[in-house]
Amino acid sequence: MNTAECFKFLKSGPAQESLFELFDKLEPVTPSFMVGMWRGTEIPSGHPMDGLLSLAPWFGKRFYDEENAAPLIMRDKQGRLYSADPDRLIKYAKLVSVLPYKPAGIDPNLFDPFFKIFRTWKRKCRVREIRYRGVLTAAMIYDHLEIIDVFRKIDDNTVMGVMDFKGDMHKKGYFFILKRQRRIDKN
Repeated sequence: MNTAECFKFLKSGPAQESLFELFDKLEPVTPSFMVGMWRGTEIPSGHPMDGLLSLAPWFGKRFYDEENAAPLIMRDKQGRLYSADPDRLIKYAKLVSVLPYKPAGIDPNLFDPFFKIFRTWKRKCRVREIRYRGVLTAAMIYDHLEIIDVFRKIDDNTVMGVMDFKGDMHKKGYFFILKRQRRIDKN
């Protein structure tokens, strides 16, 4: 499946099983491939956290090297990027994920002051190769959370990720796309 076909499929609103089938067909990546800034987009799939990153001013992820990564890069109203602390933000996400209704179409800038309280200058993850669904590939391992983001290659500048949780949310994958950023636009 080429990149255009892949994106057409992803826009069709596939179920968890179909997303895992696609993920399993994609090529693995190395930790060094992931170094850089990546713009993120959620893939709705029926996971309890679907829609949460759309409510946040989430920009993407940044990989500095194999020992240092930032999983939650946010963008403020002025277009400035900052790193949010996943250790604190996941508590908010778990609380909101159990709500029966998640508002859609809300401007994430509305919550700009709220998300800035989660700002951090510390790196909160590292990158390693792990075996996931039978394939050795790069994964972001959170320092203090029972979460691993696993990546597979769509093309040289795009990866599909699945967030794997330990515990109650482990039965479903939280899917997303990351696109490599050469430069960061202010919008």
